[in-house]
Amino acid sequence: MGTLSIPNEIRQYLPGHDYVGPEGRAGCVPNRIWGVDINYAAFWHDRLYLLGGNDADRLFADREFFAIIAQQLIATCRGFRFLMLPFAMARAMIYYRAVRRFGKGCFNYRKEGVK
Repeated sequence: MGTLSIPNEIRQYLPGHDYVGPEGRAGCVPNRIWGVDINYAAFWHDRLYLLGGNDADRLFADREFFAIIAQQLIATCRGFRFLMLPFAMARAMIYYRAVRRFGKGCFNYRKEGVK
């Protein structure tokens, strides 16, 4: 069995690389929400998609993406977290729904038992 080749931009986080949105179309999806950089969340999401697996693994990757974005947004709300929580969750849900709807073709589906 062949080994999985991980591109340099996914092997480690590169701060100047735009991980948000489709590869090769940098800037078409905003990588900031309310001034909060969500590029690191997209990096982890891309990495999980590259590692791949089955539908459950894809769902896990998408949920992690949602959770990291929501955490980052909530963390910036400081004293107003209880007021901003619904807005932060709604904004993170937009990105989650986008990857659920449009990301399937980018996920590395592997046969069971293949690592």
